Amino acid sequence: MKALTVSCVGGAVLDVIYRVDQLPSSDTKLVARSRVESGGGMAANAAAAIARLGGNARWIGRVGDDDMANHIVSGLETSGVHVTARRICDATSPHSIVLVDQRGDRAIVLYRSTDFDADAQWLPLDMICQANVVLADNRWVAGAVRALDAARARGLPAVLDADISDDPQMILAVKAASHVVFSEQGLAGLFGTADPLEGLKRAAVHAPFVAVTLGGAGVAWLDAERQPQHLRAFPVTARETLGAGDVFHGAFALALAERRTESEALRFAAVTAALKCERTGGRSTFPNRSEVDERLLHTW
Repeated sequence: MKALTVSCVGGAVLDVIYRVDQLPSSDTKLVARSRVESGGGMAANAAAAIARLGGNARWIGRVGDDDMANHIVSGLETSGVHVTARRICDATSPHSIVLVDQRGDRAIVLYRSTDFDADAQWLPLDMICQANVVLADNRWVAGAVRALDAARARGLPAVLDADISDDPQMILAVKAASHVVFSEQGLAGLFGTADPLEGLKRAAVHAPFVAVTLGGAGVAWLDAERQPQHLRAFPVTARETLGAGDVFHGAFALALAERRTESEALRFAAVTAALKCERTGGRSTFPNRSEVDERLLHTW
């Protein structure tokens, strides 16, 4: 069967991951137990997860004009992702230092260059929409709006990964999407409520389908009748939560490409993300399709 295609528009980052005994809470020095360099970024990780699950993944986005950009692009290509990267002259590529403790919790220090302008006119919309689903993150709102609008105009599912954002134009990306999956912090920050159900009700004014990931509390969404639904978290012993949300969104988008219902897609995504949390090592530990199918078969 021909692999289904998901186009992923948005951020790509170079992560340096250090394992530590515990995350710092004050002025201190830490000893790292290990160091791993890995690709990161919401849309880029989603694309890598899709490729790992057997989908045909494209990543379209911006990088700097530096050696880190070479690492970012080569890392995606090694993961089986088709890359269309616009290099921004004299800009430094996004990169981060990530600390991961023994419980799998993480702290991230991210650098994003101010030399990346918002221009999205260069996006190759015809190529992006030669896909079954288009996914975008909210790290580049102008790019997300342009790509998602184009997808919906062609009748394609248009998925937004809506994490916490300080961009005042963020609501435009929500309005452009057919499917919005928020992080808990992203939903609360945009709609001004710590109650996920109330946040979903407010979000549903702007998008046809809205959901929110709740970490260990699972995932909640509103069905076609705007009734609240909930899926419990898949039980795992978390060793590294870094990238789990990105993996969730990639798996969700691929499941929609496979014409699964939203509830089925959320279940598939939840298991995929949970399996990722069991492992350490960044993108190299994303689960493959047989692992996800096997766990689904013996879980719910």
